[in-house]
Amino acid sequence: MRAFVAIDVGGAVPAPPSSTLPAPTHLTLKFLGEIAPERVEPIAGALGPAIDSIAPFEFRLSGVGAFPSAHRPRVIYVGVTDGRAELVELAGAVGAALEGVGFAPEPGEFVPHVTLFRVRSGAERERASALLEGLELEPPPRSVHVSEVQLKESILFARGAQHRTLRSFTLSGRAADG
Repeated sequence: MRAFVAIDVGGAVPAPPSSTLPAPTHLTLKFLGEIAPERVEPIAGALGPAIDSIAPFEFRLSGVGAFPSAHRPRVIYVGVTDGRAELVELAGAVGAALEGVGFAPEPGEFVPHVTLFRVRSGAERERASALLEGLELEPPPRSVHVSEVQLKESILFARGAQHRTLRSFTLSGRAADG
């Protein structure tokens, strides 16, 4: 099964009006790839304590960007402004916990984002250009409250992926006193 660790963002991030692709409803913290079903329990056992120690927080989705660049976009995303440091810390805790059960660390810096769509055709390239150049409205900014993290399975179909939550983990740590 294809698996990943993510935060639900509370409903689909609005895609550009001309998009026919549904936008994901999550922010991926770590993509695990293909795993055997018997690995779910060890993964859950590693994630639980790491996530439990982190306090709930909020982040803000705002602005659009592209990977690898605006000149050669392959992925169009909504970025994160406020709460970015907390997301990076959470992704680091997830990554460190999963190293203990055989997953390699990410090669680069974690960039928190929610994918709007992938650029795979000429029409999507035009849509990406219009969005990145401000000719098409970007999704409105919004805040997301993070109180849990999910281990999810991604089931691929011709019309797109469907996601199923395998396990949920609550952020239970205490926020630092200000």
